[in-house]
Amino acid sequence: MELNGLYSNTSQLGKATRKAIGYIISHIQLHAMSLRVQTSLKGNYLMTLSMQIV
Repeated sequence: MELNGLYSNTSQLGKATRKAIGYIISHIQLHAMSLRVQTSLKGNYLMTLSMQIV
C-alpha cells in the first residue's frame, strides 16, 4: 500500500489519504509494542516494519 503518492493530492482522495495516514500513525504509536503485520493468509508476519513519515 503506498499512500505517500496520494498525500499531496488536492482531491477528495487526497483528503481521505491524509485522514487514513493520520489514523494509521496514531494507532501505530498507541500499539507499537504489540503490533504484528500479517503478510499472507498462512500466518506469516513481518519481523520488522519501516515507515517513512513526511
